[in-house]
Amino acid sequence: MLGQDESLKDLIRLGINESDAVTAVSMDLINETRKVLDITRDIDLTYNFVDKRVYYPRDVTDLRGDYAAPDEKILMHISNFRPVKRVGDVVDVFAKVSREIKAKLLLVGEGPELPKIQAKINEMGLENKVRFLGKQDEIAQVISLADLLLLPSEKESFGLVALEAMACGVPTIGSQAGGIPELVQHGKTGFLAPIGDTSAMAKYAVKLLSDEALAEQFREACLKRSCNDFSRDSITNQYEDIYYRVLGRKVLGMDAIRG
Repeated sequence: MLGQDESLKDLIRLGINESDAVTAVSMDLINETRKVLDITRDIDLTYNFVDKRVYYPRDVTDLRGDYAAPDEKILMHISNFRPVKRVGDVVDVFAKVSREIKAKLLLVGEGPELPKIQAKINEMGLENKVRFLGKQDEIAQVISLADLLLLPSEKESFGLVALEAMACGVPTIGSQAGGIPELVQHGKTGFLAPIGDTSAMAKYAVKLLSDEALAEQFREACLKRSCNDFSRDSITNQYEDIYYRVLGRKVLGMDAIRG
């Protein structure tokens, strides 16, 4: 986002080019950095990780009853409610889903778009089906309430909230934007649709919410992928390799100077 600001481009380009190593959390971000800032140097792809000591499926059986009836599904969106998050699309998807399936929508977070979203929900007559939870500290517990996460953003460097949901066994219905497709495997750990295609997103949501066997398959795939591909230890090892590589170059450089 900062790289799009003409007044900051030169400064950011200088910082990247003069660094001993540069990492990015998705291949999409690497490609955008090269395109927007005309960067040609090497950039290490190092995904975000999830700490399984914090993010894991919680037993929220008792808490769930505070938000939905036993026969209702829970859809969730977590963000800072900026325009780029397309929270209006979240509401549109939920409206379509709720026509076919008994469901509730939990909106977590705060931001500049929140008043507009509240107005839209009231205009659509959905106020009795939507709960605003504001900012939450125990995100893993909150995510565990959900059957699905909705992430229809028009831009995401990575989509960390989808990884956190994945670690809690919650599939994502999202957009084919930014780094999301690198994280969410379409047809395995969630479903993806073009930006703004709320009809397709709703269709995928209904498919998952109405087929418990399929939903369980997705939940298991989410847990496996988050543990195997985005674990704290594996990503930390990648960072350590980068540090050692840079330190090795520094040592060799100092030896050459001394020699």
